[in-house]
Amino acid sequence: MRMLEHEGFTHDKYIDIFDGGPTMVAHTDRILSIRDAVESRVARIGVEGGERRLCTAGRLAGWRAAYAQVEMLDGGEIAIDAEGARLLGVEPGGTVVHVGRA
Repeated sequence: MRMLEHEGFTHDKYIDIFDGGPTMVAHTDRILSIRDAVESRVARIGVEGGERRLCTAGRLAGWRAAYAQVEMLDGGEIAIDAEGARLLGVEPGGTVVHVGRA
């Protein structure tokens, strides 16, 4: 529940009848991970620094998510570590949506 609250969800005073937990609601555009997400083109595989970020790639059935080391490059492009690229199924020229996580 604390993780959801950190993302911008609030308790709506109802209890879920199936699991007995509180129901949580949020406006989609106010969810932290959605609001702060950035879409970038992958310029290269292999990083020289950067930060660990939550990354996604693909659409619908091909959608994947993983933590990866991401280095921000000039022009809004990124470099991504080899393991992250493998897990996401991306190559140079592909796109990744990513957001920083502490």
